[in-house]
Amino acid sequence: MKKEKVITEDFKLYENGKSYNLKLDPPYYDTIDMNERFYAGDQWRGVDAKGLPTPVFNIFKRITNYYVSSVMAQRPSVQYSSDDVDGDPVVAAHADIMNAVQKRIFENNKMDSLLREGLFDAALSGDSCLYAWFDNEIDSGNSVKGDIVWEQVDGVNTFFGNPNDTRVNFMGKPIQPYIILSFREMVDDLKEEAKKNGIKQNIIDNIAPDLDNNYEAGDRGKVELDNVDENGKARVILKFFPKTVNGVKTIWCRKSTKSATIKEEFDTMSPIYPIAWMNWDKRKNSYHGQAPGTGLVPNQIYVNKQFAAVQIYTMRMAFPKLIYDKSRMSPPSNRVGEAIGIDTASGGSVYDVASYLQPGQMSGQVMGVIDSVFNYTKETMGATDAVMGDVNPENTSAIIATIEQSVVPLENIKARLYQFVEDIGNINNAMMAAHYGKRKMLVSVDGKKVPVEFDFGGLKKMRYAIRADVGPGSYMSEAATVKTLDNLLGNNRINMKQYLERMPQGYIKDIQSLIEDVKTEMEMAKQQAQMMAQQAQQPMQ
Repeated sequence: MKKEKVITEDFKLYENGKSYNLKLDPPYYDTIDMNERFYAGDQWRGVDAKGLPTPVFNIFKRITNYYVSSVMAQRPSVQYSSDDVDGDPVVAAHADIMNAVQKRIFENNKMDSLLREGLFDAALSGDSCLYAWFDNEIDSGNSVKGDIVWEQVDGVNTFFGNPNDTRVNFMGKPIQPYIILSFREMVDDLKEEAKKNGIKQNIIDNIAPDLDNNYEAGDRGKVELDNVDENGKARVILKFFPKTVNGVKTIWCRKSTKSATIKEEFDTMSPIYPIAWMNWDKRKNSYHGQAPGTGLVPNQIYVNKQFAAVQIYTMRMAFPKLIYDKSRMSPPSNRVGEAIGIDTASGGSVYDVASYLQPGQMSGQVMGVIDSVFNYTKETMGATDAVMGDVNPENTSAIIATIEQSVVPLENIKARLYQFVEDIGNINNAMMAAHYGKRKMLVSVDGKKVPVEFDFGGLKKMRYAIRADVGPGSYMSEAATVKTLDNLLGNNRINMKQYLERMPQGYIKDIQSLIEDVKTEMEMAKQQAQMMAQQAQQPMQ
């Protein structure tokens, strides 16, 4: 009799997390799959059209792209400031070093791209998750090994121990009893990793491919290569949990599959979870948020169906049907210019032999309703014509005012994004204190960069305020600049040369040549004025 494999405790917690998601209404997994499908333009899934048109006018995708682009227009970064009540100048100086290190971590991990992808996930699923780990193999330069790596995790693969609390960490302490992250990884890689971690061979033999991909995000997440021998994938569970050892509480981690341990529990040495979590719109008493795309689906379906009805009408009614008196003429052909013989012996007009049936006219209200649904949908979602670029920019002031009002609904998600970035900065700070040790850093001394050995372990005792720092939004700042320049030029506060030199790039074609022409004209005007002044000073003869 074959002995049944033992299921790991962490896998049972993973199954419990899926059970919670399956209880949500509307259906959690189906809603995310539908949103992803609609964004991709696959909006007639499951409809037997029987050869009839299935048009797609994808306002869903356009509004989603606008949301993500608008929120990320102001690129956030981490900024340290001293939070030391004694005003220690050393702590203040260290803040400058930390700003430089955080900037390097952001650049190395392509954090702008990760944040943009995270926002995109949140727009479709309602949630965004990033988690960090320390890779000891990375070459950090100056003969130093190890650095912080950030990776993205789908919200459907993130499970909170307390799903009714959206907080991960608070005030420098972990809130959740545990957090599980799940992945799909190659079985060969898992066996090799388990062997390196000293796992016994009889346990390694339990690592086997599985088909546990039914709840991956998106339709294509459920499609993998044929599960053949050891080349398939297995469900991997990463469990993070707080544990106190010798009076010090830190976050520990364990990696496993359904029936085998890949890596025994180990100390991450971080006092907080290395996991950042964000909702697009919050739902009361649930760690899962609400995606803006979910509310767009009914409107998108209506628009598609109405356009399909219009196309069917034009296909059937665009060309009227011919009726004729078959007793007086033979069936006509479709040959161009062919003569048609008719029988006039019985009398009557030649025009009575054949005519066209006029089709019923489509109500003009149909297209009006479709336009109204388009416009109301965009307006209620804050995606007006002005912010979408569908206006003629003749009145810059009015356009800027419209944009400023339209982006107000996005302020909430912007605030959540900035908190998300601050959480990332706090996690970086905790991991640097735990893993960096002593490293040489460049410090400005009397205006010069000087290498100084910095002990990152000292961060555990220092207090810093970490906040998200954002730059100006590209379109808003440029439009405001143009508006200000127009006013200054119109009030004769600046000349044309000053106006053109300060114009944002891309607004005027070949602006440099235009500036040179203006300079030449100004120089000629100056010389002419000087000549006239000299002539005026000469005595009259």
